[in-house]
Amino acid sequence: MREGRREVLKHSSLTLNRTFLARMLESVMEPQPERPSSGDSTDVSGGWESPSTIAIVSDAGYPQVNGVVRTLQMVSGQLTHFGQEVTMITPDQFRTISCPTYPEIRLALNAWPRMGKLLRDLQPDSIFIATEGPLGLAARLYCRARGLRFTTSYSTRFPEYIRLRLPIPENWSY
Repeated sequence: MREGRREVLKHSSLTLNRTFLARMLESVMEPQPERPSSGDSTDVSGGWESPSTIAIVSDAGYPQVNGVVRTLQMVSGQLTHFGQEVTMITPDQFRTISCPTYPEIRLALNAWPRMGKLLRDLQPDSIFIATEGPLGLAARLYCRARGLRFTTSYSTRFPEYIRLRLPIPENWSY
């Protein structure tokens, strides 16, 4: 790994290493029988057949610059590099308002109807809910209502952030 990338990862809110990436890739891809080699040294598919469609839902997205956004950009890039079709569902696809006391963060308004349409139209093979904000909650509700499998992560100290600004117990956010 190049030193610059290691430095970015070291300071991000998520630590992304090869083991983590390998486990994530294994969880979204099913190996197929090996194909005859075409002799093309640029083939990075590693023996995977038709690409999986992966939806990554995140309440953090461009133009934000933070550890979550950078990590998801890197994961998306690596999945694409390995032949997967990745669709990011982020606040820029919704009507939003600024998060109180943190205007750089945009919160999606009335996300449920649009989230349902996006996921229904996309019909992803895998759904990864990267954050549990309005978009993550809408995706989770959609998946649970339809019995769809998904995976999620919680990689922030947002409950502590909320607690400092509002009289809400931290355990309500975890």
